[in-house]
Amino acid sequence: MLTLTPRLVHCVSQGISHGGITEVSGEAGCGKTQILCFLSLLCQTEPSEGGLGGKAMYLHAGEGMFPHKRLQQMAEEVT
Repeated sequence: MLTLTPRLVHCVSQGISHGGITEVSGEAGCGKTQILCFLSLLCQTEPSEGGLGGKAMYLHAGEGMFPHKRLQQMAEEVT
């Protein structure tokens, strides 16, 4: 089951709309990739498991490769 910290719940409920496009920016190392991977998984996880049961699209336009290994790690923790 997915668990959200109070701070992340506030972020999601106050600033990220469903069915829209949200740009996330910030300094290197501030957690952008971590939170976006988590939110991508949250969108796709079944409601019975604490998710939204929908779909997500993650556009990676930063330097380096898409963090597929970290996303896989997080997905394995969810299941």
